[in-house]
Parts: sequence; structure tokens; C-alpha cells
Amino acid sequence: MLKLDDNEKLIIVFRKHIFHFLTQLFGIILVALFPFVAYLLLGSLISFSPSSQSVYSFLFFYFILLVILWNIGFMLWTDYYLDMWILTDKRLIDVEQKGLFSREVSSLRLDRIQDIKSEVLGLVHTFMGMGSVHVQTAGSEKEFVIHNIKKPEQVKEFILSAYNKQMEETKTAQAENETVIDHV
Repeated sequence: MLKLDDNEKLIIVFRKHIFHFLTQLFGIILVALFPFVAYLLLGSLISFSPSSQSVYSFLFFYFILLVILWNIGFMLWTDYYLDMWILTDKRLIDVEQKGLFSREVSSLRLDRIQDIKSEVLGLVHTFMGMGSVHVQTAGSEKEFVIHNIKKPEQVKEFILSAYNKQMEETKTAQAENETVIDHV
């Protein structure tokens, strides 16, 4: 698991909307049902009586397909569950799962944020309350983007709130340092 600094506090964890995973899962279910339905329809249209050997062959290959689809579903679940943004009082952490055994973790200090944009594109995304959030930094660092996140406007507001709080703390600390320097 990801370790935070000693003086860093977790604010919230953002994940993709479950609807995104469910649409992928629905596609897998359709692929799993297609050969079985096609076999039954083909048998009734051509009116052949399948031999026990053809039924066993079909079931053998069908179960191999189901095992492959189960593994794909597991990989999709892993990708859904382990892709996240972690917002702390000091930084924004982007954890992106790439396959089963590869993960990319990027970190961005809140004071480096230059622009935050949320977007909701399309009727389904509007209806389901999901979209994308883009966080741009000052400098050559990559843009942080998370797609299909639930409540993108609320995510944007959480990040802006943490950013504003960080800026206030920085200004307060600078003012205290200037006061100490003036008295010396």
C-alpha cells in the first residue's frame, strides 16, 4: 500500500464510477452467452440431432472460453479497483494500474497546481453523473487525468478546497517567518 508522509493527512480517495466497470462486465457476459445461444439456435434452425461427442466438444471449448472471460473480468475489476486518486492535505497522488502486475504512481504537490478542469460529455455521462477531471501543473510534468470518475465537479471542488487551504497555510507560514526575521 501507498505510504504517506508522517505529517500528511488523507482527505479522500477518488475512484472511477462503477457504471464504467459494469458496462465492461456486461460486454463480457454477452460474449459468454453468444456461443451458447448460437449453438441452441443453430441446432433448432438446422434441426440436427447433436451427437454426444459434438456436445462434449462444444462444452469443452465453451468452458475454456468462460475461463478466459473470467480472467479478463478479473483484470477489469483489478484495473477498476486499483485505479484511484488520493487527495491529501499536501499532494494529489495518481495510482494507475496497468495490467495485473504493473502500477504507475505519480504525485503532485498541491502548490504546483495551475489549472483544474472537469468535463462531462454525452447523455449517458450526464445522466450517470460521471466525467473526467484534468489537473494541469506549472512546468513540464504531465497532466493528471482521470476518466469516468463519479461526480467530477465535486472532485474538482475537493481538490480546489485542498489547494486553497494549502495556499493559506503557506502564506501564514511565510508571514510568520517574515515576522521572526524582522524581530531578529
